[in-house]
Formats: sequence, structure tokens, C-alpha cells
Amino acid sequence: MDRWHNPYTYHEAPVRGDLDDLFGDKMRDRAIYLNGVFKSVLEEIVTAQDASPYQVLFLQPYSASPIIYLRDNLPTVGDPVRLYVSISSDLQQVRYTANIVGWRDKSTIPHDSDLRRSILQTLETHQPGEGGLYNVPEGGFSCNLIYVTRMCKLSQPFGVDNLILVNDNRPVSLNKAMPGGWMYVWPDPVDGVTIE
Repeated sequence: MDRWHNPYTYHEAPVRGDLDDLFGDKMRDRAIYLNGVFKSVLEEIVTAQDASPYQVLFLQPYSASPIIYLRDNLPTVGDPVRLYVSISSDLQQVRYTANIVGWRDKSTIPHDSDLRRSILQTLETHQPGEGGLYNVPEGGFSCNLIYVTRMCKLSQPFGVDNLILVNDNRPVSLNKAMPGGWMYVWPDPVDGVTIE
């Protein structure tokens, strides 16, 4: 059975034990930075996870290309990937963080499956602003379904240039003019930046 069959529970999670241990601070050696997500999407997630801290929710970056690192190195609850996010109205600041605990190509989710119904129910209940799974037909513009936990709004946002790109060890550029896309960054921002 698919371990993400029911995104509400962790009875099939690969790690057993106390939920706080499952959602610990262990992170991979790289992180993902999402450029310019709508604030309303993130606020729905924060609100739902404040009420139910272990609820798995979803992000759907608008791209037909898969996030290769997540596709080829599936994160789990016990082996998450850190996520940094800027909002569409302020591309220069990281304002949110979360743990990525799963990934799926939406075009591979069978239309009449328990998995699809479970995801749609979660979206309807906790993220009604998403309007369900969108652009899922083959060749559509949104293949990535990112499972996230522990979404939080940073009390002190920091410049995206404090994130360092994995491919060339340079800071993320402050010169992004349009929202969209992602970058692979090291999991810890530069010295002097704290995440609270």
C-alpha cells in the first residue's frame, strides 16, 4: 500500500515512535527555495497546521517540470527536506519555512482512486483556496504535489540572498522580477540568520 494513501495519519509512516520524534529537526543536506508563492496559500496552511500541528498539507508549484531532487530522493516524515518560501508580493524575503515530507507527480494519481479522493478531501477541508488539484492532465502546467508539515511564518523574514545555491555556492539573487520556480539551496542560511 502506498505510504501516502491517507495524508491524514501516520500509521504507515516509515518511522515509529512519538510524533514529536517523527517531526524532529533532522534535515537533508540540501533544501528547496520556492520563489513567490501566494501568501493566501501559505496562510491557509499555517492556520490549519496551527490547529493540527501534524497535518500534512500541499503546495502545487505551477510548472510542468518535476522538482528532480524530490522526485529522485523522496522525502518522508522521518527524512524531510527543509523548504524556504518567499511570497509573490515580496520576492526578496524568505517569509515562511516548512518541512517537505513527500512528493508526487499529480499526473500519475489515478483519477478514480482512494489516494486522489483523500488528497481532494484534505484540500477541501484545510485548503479550500487551492480549488483542488489543478492542471493535472498530461502536459499540464502543474505536475508537482509537495506534501508539507510544520509550515510557519517567520517572525523575522530574511533576504533570499542569505540562502546559498547548491550548484555554485553563490547567494540566491535578489533580482527576481517574477514569481515562480524553485532552487536547490544549502539547508542553513548564512551565519547570523536565525529561523524562529
